[in-house]
Amino acid sequence: MIKGFKHRLTAILVCGIMISALPVTHINDNIYTAKAEDNGSKIKNVSIDGVLADNNKSKGINVAYRTVDEIRRFVKKHPSDFYSIAKLEEMPIGRAPYSLGRLDKKTMQSALNTINQIRYIAGLSSNVVLNENYIKLAQGASVVSAVNGKLSHTPSKPYGMSEVLYRLGAEGAAHSNLAMGYTNIDSGIVLGYMNDGDSTNIDRIGHRRWILNPSMKSIGFGFYNNFSATYAHDGAFGSSPEYGVIWPAMNMPTEYINSDFPWSISLGYEVNPSDVKVELTRYRDNKTWQFSKAYSDGYFNVNNVNYGLSGCIIFRPDGIKRYANGERFGVKITGLSEPISYEVSFFDLEPVTGISLSRVPKTIKIGEHVRLNIRTLPSSASDVVKIKVDSNVLSLGNDKNGGVFEYDYEKYCKANKYGTAKITVSTPDGRIIKSKKVTVVPKNVYVYASSSSYNKASKRGKLKLQVSKNDSVSGYEVVFAKNKKFRHAKKMISNSPKKTKFMINKAQAGKTYYVKVRAFVKVGGKKIYGNYSKPGKYRIY
Repeated sequence: MIKGFKHRLTAILVCGIMISALPVTHINDNIYTAKAEDNGSKIKNVSIDGVLADNNKSKGINVAYRTVDEIRRFVKKHPSDFYSIAKLEEMPIGRAPYSLGRLDKKTMQSALNTINQIRYIAGLSSNVVLNENYIKLAQGASVVSAVNGKLSHTPSKPYGMSEVLYRLGAEGAAHSNLAMGYTNIDSGIVLGYMNDGDSTNIDRIGHRRWILNPSMKSIGFGFYNNFSATYAHDGAFGSSPEYGVIWPAMNMPTEYINSDFPWSISLGYEVNPSDVKVELTRYRDNKTWQFSKAYSDGYFNVNNVNYGLSGCIIFRPDGIKRYANGERFGVKITGLSEPISYEVSFFDLEPVTGISLSRVPKTIKIGEHVRLNIRTLPSSASDVVKIKVDSNVLSLGNDKNGGVFEYDYEKYCKANKYGTAKITVSTPDGRIIKSKKVTVVPKNVYVYASSSSYNKASKRGKLKLQVSKNDSVSGYEVVFAKNKKFRHAKKMISNSPKKTKFMINKAQAGKTYYVKVRAFVKVGGKKIYGNYSKPGKYRIY
């Protein structure tokens, strides 16, 4: 997903007008039934912005084919802000007498750019513009929703609200995608509307289909107290040359999708759910998923209601944790008047140029869980990486020795056994590879003086030392000196974990002795040392 969205957002979405028959539009005081035109397979070889989908890789879809470089250039030219809180240039009044307020221009422009990014990626017209009337309707829907504290396409009238403002909000709610729980509109569009993978929306993915409605030309946005509205019914039932609108798209940015997102294709004509069969193949390992009404390796449904386009085939494969840069999938759909086939290639909008392992620790104490703090470069690039350890000394998350990991909190390892392991980190496509050796060392032990004695005649004494016991190590190394920098230090070695008592003989009276200790283990004939303890300071009298 978009880098920075490291935790799942809890949000609620309500899409369009939820009916099982013909869509109903609410305009002023009247209710009109609108019939969508079937532009299905009657339209052939229609060019979108002068570019057709690559017919060598796709059959049965008619949207523009966007290359990876074209998508990157478009997104860069039309930037979005997924991190800032939505701003209003005029705050609404959320109590009587109430007022609409108005979104900040930059906030609206960012949301508009997000819509056009998505449509461009999908191969649709990407010159959707803001409509002043739609902005008022969407803002009215947001205010009414926030005041009521819930989402509804037929909201009740808040107490004390004028009839004019309420009608504005009610009409906006009837024609908008609605969301709550997002701090800005952009994230609600990508993570909410374009996902639609929750149990209440996956059967029709209506939010997504309204955003991807080919005939959309203008739009409006509203926001108040984390309630947002996107006016979605512009050109709701107009004819257009595009059909076979897919998501994920033929070239799909990994930042705009995760495994929760269902796959979809909107055909623009009704299909028989009992006849449709879908086969999804992942090319890197030839794993195949089958979907049909009779049997599915995941979620499957067909929805023929007109959410922009009718005839929507929806499927979501089980067992996929994420879609990584360089992965390619093939889709084949049968049971239609003509079979459909296309490919989806995933890529990172911001290419990774390097991997930093500078924060990965060189040593890890036995039994510890440690974050590896792996970083991809630049910081705005995807932080999905493939990690592998070459021994059982270390294990990665969930006791694995390898896998693809996303975000820093997933990149951790456990020290299981003394020894040295090489951690290899690469981009999922293997384009960039880096490695670092990590050694599992003993836990810290400490030392203290158990007793001391002094002989006045010789002006010498004895300092008895006790080391904390660790049965898992091979022994201990005690170091002592008469200075805190341990110049000219002397060592005492124990080659047994049970031998924990040491003695400094002929200690000089009036001198301060600094003492520290570390444990060690023997692996393959070599000693692996733990860290030294904090020095103790003792004086002989």
